[in-house]
Amino acid sequence: MKRVIFGGFISLCSAIIVAAIIISAGIYSSSLTSWSGTSKFWYAIFGAQNYGNEANMSLNLGFLVITASILFILGMIIMIVELFKKDKDLK
Repeated sequence: MKRVIFGGFISLCSAIIVAAIIISAGIYSSSLTSWSGTSKFWYAIFGAQNYGNEANMSLNLGFLVITASILFILGMIIMIVELFKKDKDLK
């Protein structure tokens, strides 16, 4: 039971972090005047390499999005493993 709570807590926290980043990037991307790439939204989150004197106006939160996504998947795996382990114990 403790592992299910731990996995749920990890998944919930990482989902809140990713949702907050997506919402803030959506709000911030509407105020961008210049970007590189195909999407303002993904540029606001991940940014791009600086070439010359060009200023990088992105939030640069790509590392945090990827880390929180990995933690979300890890939390889901913990809960699924415990579900199958508990189901196996019932038989």
